[in-house]
Amino acid sequence: MEQAIKWKPKKTTALDPVDKAKRSIEAIAGNVNTMVDSAKAIIISDDKTQVDANSLAAIAKKLNKDIEDRRKEIIKPSQEFVKKVNAFAKIFTEKLKLVWTEIDRKDYAYHSQKELERRKQEELIRKANEKLQKDLDKEAKKSGVEAPQVKAKPLPKQDQTIRTEQGTAYWRDNWIGEITDPDQVPVEYCSPDQKKINAAVKQGIREIPGVLIENRKIKTYRT
Repeated sequence: MEQAIKWKPKKTTALDPVDKAKRSIEAIAGNVNTMVDSAKAIIISDDKTQVDANSLAAIAKKLNKDIEDRRKEIIKPSQEFVKKVNAFAKIFTEKLKLVWTEIDRKDYAYHSQKELERRKQEELIRKANEKLQKDLDKEAKKSGVEAPQVKAKPLPKQDQTIRTEQGTAYWRDNWIGEITDPDQVPVEYCSPDQKKINAAVKQGIREIPGVLIENRKIKTYRT
């Protein structure tokens, strides 16, 4: 008696999301390489070849839009996912930011107060040394000898590092320049504004010192 053959369904594996996306785009992409080769090979020498060339360009433009639309369609769910996760995480990160900004504000006030006290002490020492030097100079003059020079020993600068079990934090100088009166800023620190120049040219301005204004034609495709 012959043994019955048991049918087993063929195992299929789900496409990787990236591969699935690639196939979806390839399905509408057509033979792009052939179009590129045609664009490189075409010679515009008369009205007919001009029409043929622009027809190819228009097809490429349309195909490019179709691919972009498909790409956006594919990634939209992922973008929504990323947007929602980022928004949720931001609830906590913004609150955590308040922690260190509040600590930094209070620590800077404490740091500044310590530096102020150090400078006060330094000034007191300077004045005391100055008085001592005058007294020594006066006494030496009476005795007809040269007065010794008082050498001021500066106080050590404040340690900028704060050491904790979690690591170290430190204050460092960070000089910045904030514009308070733009009209007073020297010209060597100013840069031309390309956006304002473009806007002026579009409005009809044709002469601006230091600017080359010329008509560079651009082509627009309508399909």
